[in-house]
Amino acid sequence: MRPGRADQLLSYALRLPDEAQADALRLLDASREVVIAILIALWPALDTFADAHPGPAWKQVDALLSSPASHGSRQWRCEAEVAGRVLRGQAARNQLFPPHYPSPHCRLHSSCRNATESGETPKRHCPSGERTQGSPG
Repeated sequence: MRPGRADQLLSYALRLPDEAQADALRLLDASREVVIAILIALWPALDTFADAHPGPAWKQVDALLSSPASHGSRQWRCEAEVAGRVLRGQAARNQLFPPHYPSPHCRLHSSCRNATESGETPKRHCPSGERTQGSPG
């Protein structure tokens, strides 16, 4: 503690040594790819994340999916936690706001693919933010 202060700094700025930065960035890139793969794989099951589920989000993801990469278990838990929090947040937003119509140009979401294959013309945009001709704004 600093003299004359009643508070204590709980975190400090920390810079990785130059030798470790390349490995850290590689690890972040690999984790981002796994999180995206989890989101794509579990997006159709988004409604399962809308229900209240006690405990960490990684446990909910781990029950539905195993690690798509051969990372260690600790890294997998972190990747699954990030993806699980995103899925829980999106599921909560879907309960508050009605979902948008799919875009005929989007191939990522199953609802967009189904609309394109059936020949439907959506009037709004899909969750990825792509706009269609009939969308407002």
